[in-house]
Amino acid sequence: MDLFYEKKQEALRTELKEIEYLKYTLNTLLYWDKLIYMPKGAIGYRSEMVQFLSKEIYNRFSSAKFIKLLEYFEKYPNRPKILDATLKKIKNNYNFVQKIPLKEYENYMNLITVSEDIWKKSKKENSYEEFSEYLEKIIEHFKKFTKHWGYEKKPYDGLLKYYDIDITSEKLDRLIEELKEFIIPLVREIEKNSDEVCESFIGDYDYVKQMELSKYILDITGFNFNYGRVDLGEHPTTLAASSKDVRVVTSFDKNNLKVGIYNTFHEVGKGLYEQGISEKLLGTLLAEVSSQVLEESQARFYENIIGRDRSISKLIFKKITELFPELKNNKEEDFYKLINEVKPSPIRIEADELTYILHIVIRYEIEKDLIEGKLSVEDLPKVWNEKYKDYLGVVPSSFSEGLLQDIHWASGYFGFFPVYLIAELYSHQLKNTLEKECNLLNENIDREDLKKINSWLKDNIYCHGALYSSEELLKKLTKEELNSKYYIDYLKNKYYKLYNIK
Repeated sequence: MDLFYEKKQEALRTELKEIEYLKYTLNTLLYWDKLIYMPKGAIGYRSEMVQFLSKEIYNRFSSAKFIKLLEYFEKYPNRPKILDATLKKIKNNYNFVQKIPLKEYENYMNLITVSEDIWKKSKKENSYEEFSEYLEKIIEHFKKFTKHWGYEKKPYDGLLKYYDIDITSEKLDRLIEELKEFIIPLVREIEKNSDEVCESFIGDYDYVKQMELSKYILDITGFNFNYGRVDLGEHPTTLAASSKDVRVVTSFDKNNLKVGIYNTFHEVGKGLYEQGISEKLLGTLLAEVSSQVLEESQARFYENIIGRDRSISKLIFKKITELFPELKNNKEEDFYKLINEVKPSPIRIEADELTYILHIVIRYEIEKDLIEGKLSVEDLPKVWNEKYKDYLGVVPSSFSEGLLQDIHWASGYFGFFPVYLIAELYSHQLKNTLEKECNLLNENIDREDLKKINSWLKDNIYCHGALYSSEELLKKLTKEELNSKYYIDYLKNKYYKLYNIK
């Protein structure tokens, strides 16, 4: 390689590093502060800061200097894999951000900054009217975005591409029908075979002790507190400003330990992924998760496959009885049955492992109808409740328990919910490969196995950051296309046994 090429490469890396600084400041540090520490009265000026940094990132990607560098490397033959992946990522970024007119993008970012607080207020007050006005504006923005991005058949396909879901809504509909055909009848069958689960775990649980339990979960799964932290927030999430600065946010229920336990297991999957990314990728835009699909697959893997495993449940139960001695007379088996209980609920983040996917299906079907103009924001509460009754046999008692329960739409994650569904399928396909290569058995995972699991995931997925697409990694590791087989088999084997279904 000649000296001119090396200078150009260094110039590109400098530009990319500065873009990363802006991104991590905006999307991680400022956002984390807003969730955890920012005074309520600071939202006005914070919105101005967000708008300024969003505009600065937009300008960096569209500057003449940056575009000339890209044009130089686009023409360069036999590019290294990392450079090729960086250019591909920048091109995708252009397709999804730079195609949106600057003023429209600024207005959208400003709307999202305010709408989160309107959502919090509306949820607290159990009032839909004010938030519905913001939701209407958010949907209108995304309708415009899909036109800017382009799609082959349906507008919703543009949103799927945005979240790196490499299938159409048509194919997704087919996968969903397979899942509905299996899960809805199974839920009804379980309701007929269900016994009363021990209720003595319901109590009044101190948040300080619940945080100790969360830290224990992060510790045994391999989360490194030298490079990360965990905080209590309104809604669980994980944010990273590099693999050396990972912020986990969890949430608790004062009366129900399960909520905090599985919020934490969910987020530790993301946290481990972020901490496992190679530092060598900093300054390339690749030092981040490959996609939200793959990141969420790790969250679901740790929440369900690990967190609800029989042997792991024994470790968690032992820690619970240390922190809450009033529970020491309970049995391990009762706790295991409790955490794997199938009990339809109107609240997604409190859903059991089996019915959770139906919550996602409901949101997907609603989002698709909203974006395609088949459903109005005004009629949303009625349709939401009807679907919950049809699929889960429950009806939310309020807006807060119903369509206001999730922050996603208020945060601009419109079209995101299919990520959870595809991630579930990913997690079980990857589990099948991991078990073969690490010689592991279901229901028999110990602390040493957790180290092996984390090591395999780090070496095969995490370390690569965004060097490969999620689809490339799935095919590379499993040698298969995305399918529902392993997920359905897992649910069948587990819940037929738990509920004595023949």
